[in-house]
Amino acid sequence: MLAAQPLNISEALTLGERALRMVGIDSAKAESLWLLSEVTGLSRNELFLASKRSLELKEQKLFLSHLERRRNREPLQYILGHSYFYGLRLKVTSDVLIPRPETESLVELALNLLKGLKQPIILDLGTGSGAIALSLKHERPDAEVIASDISAKALEVAQRNASELNLKIDFYQADLFKGLEEILPELDLLISNPPYLLATDEGQLAPELSAEPALALYAGEDGLDVIRPLILEAKNHLKKGVQLLIELDPRAMPQSLALAKDYAEVKNYKDLLGRERFLWLER
Repeated sequence: MLAAQPLNISEALTLGERALRMVGIDSAKAESLWLLSEVTGLSRNELFLASKRSLELKEQKLFLSHLERRRNREPLQYILGHSYFYGLRLKVTSDVLIPRPETESLVELALNLLKGLKQPIILDLGTGSGAIALSLKHERPDAEVIASDISAKALEVAQRNASELNLKIDFYQADLFKGLEEILPELDLLISNPPYLLATDEGQLAPELSAEPALALYAGEDGLDVIRPLILEAKNHLKKGVQLLIELDPRAMPQSLALAKDYAEVKNYKDLLGRERFLWLER
């Protein structure tokens, strides 16, 4: 995207909003502000106060480059290089799923379940950017938090986030339970936000999803390719009394409840929109 002449902040914001709105982005005004704030280092309030300031050449080039990427429906968080989750700023790349606001409710549920339990041992299975594991460690410094993922590249992102936040997490590359056999018997809580979209969803949802790793999104024809073995195999690895907390697609709740019929206790919880999204099991 090219601008014929140097832009000031006000003109850049107007151009950005118009360009994003033309491709159907509803939050065009807010996203134009975020992008310009990122390249100038100014807060949103500072942008308005300095609305007549001309952009430096490098700022203008970078803003227009970011704008073109967003017009192509690359997720805003990948362009900015970070996302926020449970009050933490996390690095995100195209190797990890962008943390979703609804998953914050999963963290809330976990923290409530852990009340009264001293120095709990927690495994975040399929950690991605580390959002869940890092949030739990931040809120419960006494906990021993372990995080695993099948993707080595995702683990690199999660490890960097842990380092930058100065939070101690033990990371493992593992495919579900393989490679974690020595850890599993010690757990108090296993928490997971696994891939759960149906294969047929691909191409039918928001175009931004095509930029996120398919491995972290899609889970077969019924969306249960990961959740099914997670629920069924956990009984063979975990001690009695261990709690499992899983985020899933509301469409899969009936099948997931059926898979969990042999657990001592089973409950499901709704998200903020009233959809049955979280499954709690006790071994």
